[in-house]
Amino acid sequence: MRSTTSRLQTSTLVRFGRSFDINVKGPYFLIRALLPVFASPASVVLNTSINAHVGAARSSVYAATKAALLNLSKTLSGELLVRGIRVNAISPGPVDTPLYDKLGIPDAYRKQVNQKSSRPSRSAASARRKKSPRPCCTRNFLDSKD
Repeated sequence: MRSTTSRLQTSTLVRFGRSFDINVKGPYFLIRALLPVFASPASVVLNTSINAHVGAARSSVYAATKAALLNLSKTLSGELLVRGIRVNAISPGPVDTPLYDKLGIPDAYRKQVNQKSSRPSRSAASARRKKSPRPCCTRNFLDSKD
């Protein structure tokens, strides 16, 4: 099911529900189920997406789920802090993976995305990306005891 990208006019209640089930309900109830076994201190890192911050055509449902997950990280961070559990989120930009092939993402779009994401930027976020260019490095840092 291609629930990550669809136009508003062609979106269905089933696709909408499936996206929220996977991207929001899944992590929420997994964290809830793991509460009894979390150590103190513990760390939870949620993967959101750049789509939680910027609008992109055909991604309204996906972006909404990732924005919900981002907000969830903020609220759970405050709620679980007293238990010694840190909650963070990372919002990586596009990462060219085999999923692009499965979704039928055209090569022209891939090239366009790669060009946009490799442009120099003066923002603080860009400076941090240069120090930690891969999402896994950021996640490892957030998961550390430092």
